Amino acid sequence: MARRKYELLKERNMPTRNHLLVIGVDEYDQGFPKLNNTVIDAKRFARILQEKYDFEENNITALYNSDATVDNILDAFSSLRSLTENDNLIFYFAGHGEIEKATERGYWIPYKARYKKKGSYLNNVEVQDFIATCGARHILGIVDSCYSGSLFKTRSGSVDPEINRYYTRKSRFLMTSGLLEPVPDGRPGQHSPFAAALLSELENNRIPCLRGIDLWRKIEPLILRESGGTPVYKALEKVGHLEGEYFFMIANSDEIPPEENASTQRNSHNHGNTKTTRGGGQTAVSSDTGIASLGELKDGLVRLAMNAPEKAFKKIETILRPRTRIERDFLMLNARYNFITNEYNIGVLSHDDYFREMNRIKYSMGEFIDSLEEDDLA
Repeated sequence: MARRKYELLKERNMPTRNHLLVIGVDEYDQGFPKLNNTVIDAKRFARILQEKYDFEENNITALYNSDATVDNILDAFSSLRSLTENDNLIFYFAGHGEIEKATERGYWIPYKARYKKKGSYLNNVEVQDFIATCGARHILGIVDSCYSGSLFKTRSGSVDPEINRYYTRKSRFLMTSGLLEPVPDGRPGQHSPFAAALLSELENNRIPCLRGIDLWRKIEPLILRESGGTPVYKALEKVGHLEGEYFFMIANSDEIPPEENASTQRNSHNHGNTKTTRGGGQTAVSSDTGIASLGELKDGLVRLAMNAPEKAFKKIETILRPRTRIERDFLMLNARYNFITNEYNIGVLSHDDYFREMNRIKYSMGEFIDSLEEDDLA
């Protein structure tokens, strides 16, 4: 890491070390079919992070095929638990996944796992316990396997973040290639649809500090189109998430994530509605949002839309100027959300179809929020 960037991060109490645990398994011989691209995907992911995003080789733990046993993965978890608030961690798993239908409990399938012998699998509970007990400031999990969304299922409830996202607050996010379904491995040597989108965007990214949510909004439509699965990106509940945000920082840039605005209070109840000119920098907006600028408002609403869309709709409804085109667009999007939710509640939509449609709605919400201007606000 460049000295200037290191000094800025340290001065502002932001993490200065990045760690990676990368796991790829495609050589299965105990009843599971071999895979085409998992190790290729995992190795390229590690290479991109090391070459472009301030990840040093001595902070990368790589477990491929014969190294990716249950014992070695758990040993890596144990070692990484000692990370501190000065550290960030990404863990990446590519391989087979399984699910127990009765409980919807998921498993990673490590090297030498035996088909239908759950004692040889890695239980999602182990992964969640690791996330909950690891001391790193920011943790981003990326899982490209069948039934990978089952990691969300064992922790009930939805996330209700305040409308704030800063690099000083802890974050615990998970990005998965699917929910409770099989996902495609892709043609030999060409990456899985999930990995192809992820790796391409990271490799071609020019944004010095790329937020995880912004990365996801770029790759999610591609994954939906190519894989037919239900990819998911959201915060994990009850494992230490404090509404922070993960950033991919380009190594050859001194730019760092924004500081928290000292005047912004999480529970602010200032009911004024002050605006400045567009050329005057940050524009104060009202009220119940507890934020100080249009940019912060939009960032927060996107975060909320990804994690709790119903609450995002309610917040947006309170701030839009009535009887305008933008309000009509919003009402149509809200009606679509209510229709899909009702179809699911009465049993017309399956669980997987519901989440697939909900992801499309979240993407549309993100585009709508991006289009907001200060004149659209009441």
